[in-house]
Amino acid sequence: MVMVRDRLTNQPFKITVKKVKYGKKVTVIELNGGEVDDMKLLVRELKRRLGAGGYVRDGAIEIQGDHRKRIKLIESIIEKHLRRP
Repeated sequence: MVMVRDRLTNQPFKITVKKVKYGKKVTVIELNGGEVDDMKLLVRELKRRLGAGGYVRDGAIEIQGDHRKRIKLIESIIEKHLRRP
């Protein structure tokens, strides 16, 4: 698990990896209190930039595969889509 803070709003979001069916891995991104303008647009950009499938489940974003090594890319994409106060 990795806790990352948005630089402008200081809102934390959590990135974890969990195993699902058949030993596959899924990267889970939980936006704790961070409001996103359009969740579908955010997921679409994450999928495109990471080259993987993904979806929204229970308010968290799940991207297929282990993407912990690409945290800086994920962080920059999420920050671009967060609502600013």
